Amino acid sequence: MIERGDVTQAANLLGGAGGQLAPTPAINAYVCLARGRTNLRLGDLDTARKDLDAAEEAMSGMGATNPTMLAWRSLAGVIAHLGGDEARGAHLIQEEIRLARSFDVPIALGIALRRRALTETGPRALDSLREAVSTLAPTEARLQLARANAGLGRGLRRAGQRVEAREHLGTALDLAHRCGATGLETEIREELVAAGGRPRTRPPRWPP
Repeated sequence: MIERGDVTQAANLLGGAGGQLAPTPAINAYVCLARGRTNLRLGDLDTARKDLDAAEEAMSGMGATNPTMLAWRSLAGVIAHLGGDEARGAHLIQEEIRLARSFDVPIALGIALRRRALTETGPRALDSLREAVSTLAPTEARLQLARANAGLGRGLRRAGQRVEAREHLGTALDLAHRCGATGLETEIREELVAAGGRPRTRPPRWPP
């Protein structure tokens, strides 16, 4: 629902999930993470922070887990950064990057690198996004690769590098369409137009 842009509907669904779903910490942490993503998209930063605090508490007894299982640190880091706690944000994101490298999990690493770029500006952000794209490209994580290319294209456009921006945005648009991420697809299409591109009208995905 989030990827289709139905954020309010996602929030309503999560609101009906109740409190403790199962005696399994990872499941509860996953629900908290989903709530955090949703509330962040809704602009409710304070509630999103509480959601990620709850996810961290649920995972506290599990030690240094593989971030492929639950990439909560990088999202909590972005939220901390947006809330003004830049030191905590940087620590959380770098810890997830360290764990992803340690476990040799490129998808989790690509996600963390893309989220790190959200806390950076200028060339540093572009470098993180380029690394995220190159890390995710050999994997099957098409949606995450779409997000990384979209972020890189957006950053390049703002830096005045419109030709390269259009290349990455075009790639991101195709990937988002293939994934059925219509909300992301709309965002990328608008960014591509702003970069001087002319995205073609997409046929319906098949099968529907």
